[in-house]
Formats: sequence, C-alpha cells, structure tokens
Amino acid sequence: MQRIYFTNNENNKRIAKILEKKLKFRCIPVKISEAREFLPKVKGKAVLLWGDGSEHHLSYFFEKRANHGRRALKIGIDAHTDMARYEELDCGNHFYYSGIRDHDVFVYLPYWRGIQVGDEMSLKKPGEKYSHKHISVDLDFLKGFPVESYFSCGTGTLEAVLELLNNELDKTVERFDIGGLKHDANRKEFKKGLEIYLRIFEILSKNY
Repeated sequence: MQRIYFTNNENNKRIAKILEKKLKFRCIPVKISEAREFLPKVKGKAVLLWGDGSEHHLSYFFEKRANHGRRALKIGIDAHTDMARYEELDCGNHFYYSGIRDHDVFVYLPYWRGIQVGDEMSLKKPGEKYSHKHISVDLDFLKGFPVESYFSCGTGTLEAVLELLNNELDKTVERFDIGGLKHDANRKEFKKGLEIYLRIFEILSKNY
C-alpha cells in the first residue's frame, strides 16, 4: 500500500480521508512543528502532501539522500524557480539548497507556449546515472489555482502537469511531494483543489 505523509491541517485531513477511501492510499499525519525532524527519517518510496506554498521547503527535508557516490535528480513543477540565495532555508530557496547538497535540480515552469525549463539552477546532465528521482509539484504552476494571496499563480494547465508526470514517473522515482492549496480555502476553492489533487493522485496510484 502506497504511503502518503501529510501535514496535519484541515484541508489535508479532508483530502487524505478521500484518498484513503477512493484510491486506497495509507495516509499518515505529520505535525508541522515536527516535520523537519520527522521527514528525513522516512524510509523507502513515499509521498508527501504539504499545505500552502509556505510549506514547500518541507520537500527538502523529505528528500532521500543519494547513494553509491552518485547524485539524485530532483524535478520541480512550479510557477517559481525557488532558487533564491539567502541563508535561511524556506519556500523561496529550497531547490537551491537541494542543488548544493546532493541533487541536480530541473524545474519546469509555465510559459505562454506551454512549458519552459527554469534557469539559474544546476540542470540534469545528459547521460548521468542518478541514484534516484524526486518529483516536487507546487500547484501554483496552474492558472487560477486557489493559492494564498501573497503567492502568484503561473499560467500552466493541468493537462501539461499530467503529461509531465506520465513522462517522468518510473521505477526510479523514490519520492514525490505536492501542495499549494491555500489554508483558508472556501468550499468552492477546496472543491477545485480537490479535483486537481485527485487527477494527479490517480496517476500516482497507477504509475508509482
């Protein structure tokens, strides 16, 4: 049974309950205050459902360390590069910190033509044999997704995200994390977010 760890807010508790019922995932709550210490201890293949965009940095703590002297590949799907260079690790620079530890980082950004690859990051190297892959999805990539007011949405489409996931999900993926829904979502916003989560988790249930 596939494991989903989720930060224990009201939205995620509701989503987790539905995922357990519809897709038979095993959902495990994580207190946000304990996440930085708990997540690095997770073993094996696993999924993390974080909350709004301010929690995206938890993706860094959820990483499985690369092994056998090789680096891992981290694939981001995001409206922002999250590659700022300042000392305190947070939602604005976690991909940068992944890159200077042991992951090469490759971020897909929304673009008026569809998808572009973000710059200012270490890209995956042609022919490189990575120890494993980690996919991290911030749903602010999507046009009109209900995010917190202090985050901006991209112009991406759900179809583009689903196509990327179908292309990238394979047996080398050890970690997958996703989030972005605003914490105080009203009924309409929650329904919209839930529908998108379900489409993505349906792909995970078949391919991961």
